[in-house]
Amino acid sequence: NHDVPIGSTVLINTYLLHRDPRHYEDAETFRPERFMPDSPKLPTFAFLPFSAGSRNCIGWKFATMEVKIMILSVLRAYEVTSVEAREDLKLFAAIVLVSESGLRIKIKPRKRDHLD
Repeated sequence: NHDVPIGSTVLINTYLLHRDPRHYEDAETFRPERFMPDSPKLPTFAFLPFSAGSRNCIGWKFATMEVKIMILSVLRAYEVTSVEAREDLKLFAAIVLVSESGLRIKIKPRKRDHLD
C-alpha cells in the first residue's frame, strides 16, 4: 500500500509491465502467437498497449487494424532484417519505445511468384 499525494502524476511503465516474468516467461522472444484468440489469456491489465479504463486511447481499434494491414503488406512484399543485433540496440521510452540511434534495417524484395 502506498499513499499518492493529491495532484501527483502517475504513469504505468508499460515496458516493464509487458516484460513481467509472471506473465511472459520469454518476453524478449518475438512470439506473435501469444496474442492469438486461442492462446492462454493474460490477467486483466497485464497488457496495456493503449492504456485502459475511461481515458484509454479512443482510436485503438482503428490503430490496431491499420498497423496489422501495413505490416502484412510490407512483409508480404519484402524480407526485412535488422542491421544491428538486438542486444546492441539502445532503447529509451518516449510515447513508444525508440532506438537512440534510429533503427537501421535491410529490405530485400521477395520473389514476385510468391506474391501472386
